[in-house]
Amino acid sequence: MKPLFKRLASAIIKKFPIERLIPTWKGNFLVVGIIVAVVLGYSLWQVNRAQRVFISQVKIDAQIIIEAIKLNANNAIISETVIDEVVQSFLDNSARFIDFLDSIEPFSVSELSAFCRQSNLEWAVIYRPNGFMTRGQGQDVTDGNNQPKIQSKTYTFKRQRLPGTITVGFSSPHIDTLKRQVDLQQTLERLQKLPGIAYIRIENTPFQDSGHKSGVILHDNNRIAETRLSFNRDKTLVVGISAAPYYNERDRLWTQFFFFAILAGCIGALVSWLLYYYQTATLNQALSFERRLARQQEDAALGQASATITHELRNPLSAISMGLQRLDIEAGELTSEHKDLVNTMLRALQRTNGIISNLSRYTSSFKLQFQQVDIKSAISRLLTLYDGMISSQGIEVTFNSCTDATIPGDQHLLEEMLENLIKNAIEAQQHGGYINIDVTRRGEMLAIELKNQGLEAVNENIDRIFEAYFTTKATGSGLGLAIAKRIIEAHGGSIDGHSPHKGELHLQILLPLSHVREGHDAGSTGIHDE
Repeated sequence: MKPLFKRLASAIIKKFPIERLIPTWKGNFLVVGIIVAVVLGYSLWQVNRAQRVFISQVKIDAQIIIEAIKLNANNAIISETVIDEVVQSFLDNSARFIDFLDSIEPFSVSELSAFCRQSNLEWAVIYRPNGFMTRGQGQDVTDGNNQPKIQSKTYTFKRQRLPGTITVGFSSPHIDTLKRQVDLQQTLERLQKLPGIAYIRIENTPFQDSGHKSGVILHDNNRIAETRLSFNRDKTLVVGISAAPYYNERDRLWTQFFFFAILAGCIGALVSWLLYYYQTATLNQALSFERRLARQQEDAALGQASATITHELRNPLSAISMGLQRLDIEAGELTSEHKDLVNTMLRALQRTNGIISNLSRYTSSFKLQFQQVDIKSAISRLLTLYDGMISSQGIEVTFNSCTDATIPGDQHLLEEMLENLIKNAIEAQQHGGYINIDVTRRGEMLAIELKNQGLEAVNENIDRIFEAYFTTKATGSGLGLAIAKRIIEAHGGSIDGHSPHKGELHLQILLPLSHVREGHDAGSTGIHDE
């Protein structure tokens, strides 16, 4: 199943390149923006709708108010007329009655005053011939300064029975209060006290259209809706109604919108981040898989080429080597110069055979024989083995290790890997230097750190030192570190290299302290357990 999945994934990657994948996290931002825009449009529609409803209600309320004012004004006029007629009739009857009684027996001042008090008259005066008059005082309607509190209504009656005239005066607080109650200004003041009414006034100017399309002007500063209506012919009624309900509703809608926008923005940012993180991880995984797939294809092609080269060159090289060895042994008449030439050719053949062997080893699968391997002891043996070269080249070696440095693995392959690394470090320092080796435990991994001088690669090529055939040495094959990396990956570990200082190489190897699980990612490089 695994090879089938790899082939299917390879076909998908080739058909849909990674660069063309849809940027879903950007699309999510677009969706969130569209949702916010739709909600913004809906909020604007709701605000406009609330304004239209409120203005319509203001116009209705203003029309009701003006009808009520007109009705009250008409009632006030009628009431005032009726009151005046009643008072006029009362005064006329009172004057006639005084005329009647006085014609029978003339009034004295006290009698006329008593009559005024009994009839609720303020005063009464009987003008007689020859300039004589009788004045009677009724109810007191003056204040402390002898000023009338209420304006009196007077009526003069020409006597019918006797010569002269009778004048009566009448004033009543109740009638005056009644007139004030039905007065238009009092009506406006009472209406202005109603809830929701800011002000009502009548301007003595002809009505002029405000030019506003709705006929209602909204004053944002004091939150009042003002409308003007024609009152009679030469007056204008101005009504100001509190617009607080409309503004409160508008503020509530905008608050809800901003809250939703912030919430949608936060959720959109979180979802976009999750999508971006997931997409990036997926793309990195796909890229990693694509690189491994490409490396597998390269290794497969290299393996086929290596098998062909090994098959085609091994036999001719063996024949040439045997012929040169026989020539060196049996040809006694060869000069020393010719013998040196033969030995040089033999060494070249051995080096060529070693390159072919390493190439075959790099492209073939490893058969791991797991056992407990003591890394500390293995490194100690290798340092002892290469002690001669280390001393002759003036290299200073420092080796530190933890007490327990045992891991499960193939001892032969792990020692080969360590030997390649140490030998590479020794060969890189022909004129002296240092090698520092530290072995420590880091959680579930065993860390091996190796530092040495003699690095000739520039920083841009540090990542390529583990590639096959990449080398900076004139006589190197470029397969030592590549084979070491494959051995490490076969054990479920990893190796990383960098150059902290110019000319210094720092390698870090991590190997698991427990047995590598079957089907580990290292198997995708062509190295697997058999």
